[in-house]
Amino acid sequence: MIQKSLETWGVYYIDNYINNKQFYFPAFSPEKITKIALWLSFLVGFLATLITVSFDLILIADQPLLSVSPSVLALIAVVNVLVIVLEFWLLFHIGFIVTARYIHEAEQQQSLGIDIRRTLVRAVLELDEPAPERSFGLNPYRKRSRHYWLLVALYKVKVLFSNILAKVLLRKIVGRTSARTYVPFISTLITGFWDAWVQASVLKEVRLRISAKLYILDVISALKQSDPSQDYVTSLARTVAVRIELFGNYNANLDYLLNQIESLYSGSVSNQDKLFETSLFLEGYTKLSAIEQKNISQIACRLMALKRGLLSKEEKEVLKKLNIDDSKFTIQRHAMMSY
Repeated sequence: MIQKSLETWGVYYIDNYINNKQFYFPAFSPEKITKIALWLSFLVGFLATLITVSFDLILIADQPLLSVSPSVLALIAVVNVLVIVLEFWLLFHIGFIVTARYIHEAEQQQSLGIDIRRTLVRAVLELDEPAPERSFGLNPYRKRSRHYWLLVALYKVKVLFSNILAKVLLRKIVGRTSARTYVPFISTLITGFWDAWVQASVLKEVRLRISAKLYILDVISALKQSDPSQDYVTSLARTVAVRIELFGNYNANLDYLLNQIESLYSGSVSNQDKLFETSLFLEGYTKLSAIEQKNISQIACRLMALKRGLLSKEEKEVLKKLNIDDSKFTIQRHAMMSY
């Protein structure tokens, strides 16, 4: 319920920014706007932490924490919460504005449709994709790393540990001099850099999802304009299904592509046995003509590039079986970041 409310909130503002032409910033390229967004994110984190640190120092100074009155501690807590809420609100809106510009830029080529808004909002808010009903018996979480949630937890608390570690190290370096009073201010730079880094990561994921949707629309358009063999359609369906299974997380674009294939060629997906079996996909691939193999290989490579992180051992093995080396994959990964 909370996630859906946040998604609705994000979609509302993205639509507002898209419909308000002053947020297109036509004088700047998307790359320039991205850089401005990162500097603004740094500034937001820096100023937010500067306010809380200054407030703490004014009220507490060098007093032992246990000697501070409960009312002062309560006031500090309230101020910290309010500043953090404002910090996140500003960071999210920076993300929404830049996402709106990305959408506007991409739709100069082709309409993305309304459905992509929610997955882009989830990227900006760093929300997990929902666990939908399994399409055609596929499980996008089957190959998820056993350490997935541990890595997520470590990511979420990284900034906290970074701040604490930096302060401890600086206190050791500074020692007992009067300069120790200013040690907390180091967190202003750390938080600023962290907010900028997270914003860069978020916007990179947004661009990837938009680029993926444009590519998938091209694949669907090519299917509609051609007369593919049944073997090719089956191989394409298995390509997408294997990618969904190996991804380790739900991907709205992959799900959309598989459902479109079934819509265009009824039964090509739903009537296939063990759709997710890599061995069956590779077996069907060998039966295709040279041109069909080339097309499937290119599509498979591009779909593998939808993951920003490192590929798993199984994903690399599939690429190897399709004779796709690291250089070819790198080219496709770069291609997925542009639109």
